[in-house]
Amino acid sequence: MSKIDSFKKIKHLLLSVMLMATAAPCFAQLLGNCGTTLSYNVEGWYDGGYTLTISGYGTMTSAPWSGLNSRIVSVELPVGLTSIVENAFNGCTNLPSINIPANVTSIGANAFSGCSNLPSIIIPANVESIGANAFSGCSKLTSVTVWATTPPTLGPNVFQNTGPNIAVRVDCGGFNAYQTAPNWSGLTIKGILPSITVAWSSSNDVDTAILIAENTCSTDNAVIEAFPAPHRRFERWSNGSTNNPDTILVTQDTTLTAFFVDNTFTVTVSGTAEVDSTLTAIVSPAGATVTYHWKANGDTIPNA
Repeated sequence: MSKIDSFKKIKHLLLSVMLMATAAPCFAQLLGNCGTTLSYNVEGWYDGGYTLTISGYGTMTSAPWSGLNSRIVSVELPVGLTSIVENAFNGCTNLPSINIPANVTSIGANAFSGCSNLPSIIIPANVESIGANAFSGCSKLTSVTVWATTPPTLGPNVFQNTGPNIAVRVDCGGFNAYQTAPNWSGLTIKGILPSITVAWSSSNDVDTAILIAENTCSTDNAVIEAFPAPHRRFERWSNGSTNNPDTILVTQDTTLTAFFVDNTFTVTVSGTAEVDSTLTAIVSPAGATVTYHWKANGDTIPNA
């Protein structure tokens, strides 16, 4: 065997080994401390994303895992955690949810900035401060629930560039305070209340029903209305009411469905079908608009 043939075989063998190594799944793990009494563990397969688990209690003072944030898909925080350091989860673009423990009192600046797959967040009652840009760039964030009756100190641009029509729901006991608190007052503030959902049962895509007015911290009443398609009519709501629009007392989470039916009419004709005579058509129900034509010997003639 020549040296050239030997070199080719060795080269082919090395290439095969490299391809096998490239194709093999890669498991990674990162361990360390993120506070005096807090430790962290990041682990997972490179192709499947990483899980971050924090253990212990007390104040989070650093986020050594931040270089992996874009690959983190799950975060578990301990019950004893009392603060979240700035930039802790900045850029966790693949994080779909987060549970902030009840003992947390502060959320640092940019803590969740850029978490673009986060649709909702619940801020516990013990939180006293939220740093600047804490949730900015969370482009899917549309629901924020804050349980503190006294508004936490809110830094600037906390909810900048979040989802469309984002609403902040607060305990009704603090509703008025949020309405005037710095950096809160410019947001859409709503009470944490039982919800009402409006649906419709229909064989077409034109019938609709909508929530006209929500229940609020000052009233338990909501207003709903159904809109039938042409040649259709509203029949009833799923609670049996035939009022449209209707005012609903909302004391618990409620779903109401509107039912529609096709319009049907009865046309009663009276008179004598003779030349120069008059025929009268009476439509039931009264007030309905019906297009009709008389015919004489098969030919359409104007309405009488």
